[in-house]
Amino acid sequence: FDEVNINKFSIKSLRKNIAFIPQDPLLFSGTIKDNITYFNRNASSKKIKDSLITSGSYEFVTNLPDGLDTVLQERGMNLSGGQRQRIVLARAFITNAPILILDEATSALDSYSELRIKKTIEHLRKEKNVTVIIITHRLKSLTKVDYIARLDNKKIVSLKKPKDLII
Repeated sequence: FDEVNINKFSIKSLRKNIAFIPQDPLLFSGTIKDNITYFNRNASSKKIKDSLITSGSYEFVTNLPDGLDTVLQERGMNLSGGQRQRIVLARAFITNAPILILDEATSALDSYSELRIKKTIEHLRKEKNVTVIIITHRLKSLTKVDYIARLDNKKIVSLKKPKDLII
């Protein structure tokens, strides 16, 4: 990062500065609030609400009988795939990490939720100066990015601007 070898950073520093959203959302046993604030236990009620709104989770969470206090089954199996993904997005957004990595993070979302997340990501990139790394097989979801890296066998084989590719 910034021409410093990643091995020079502590694990604690990396975890503080990188929010990762996997394709298969990982939720823990506990409440929705516990899951959202897992990496930011001191988050204010406003910060929690903002992350729910930003991730598209606010409406469905507030409509649950116990709201944020809803207890999740193992791996969040009492939520739909899209709901689980949005909770993981809320967890990432609440951290304010300067680097956000999304690994097929919108694949379980409906088109409306995916569009909302794309707008949020664009806002984070431009207004909050967050570096966003998107891992995807769907090139159409990469129209508003600075560069597209194509990997082959764990190596970057091309690095191009979206306008230089046929999408």
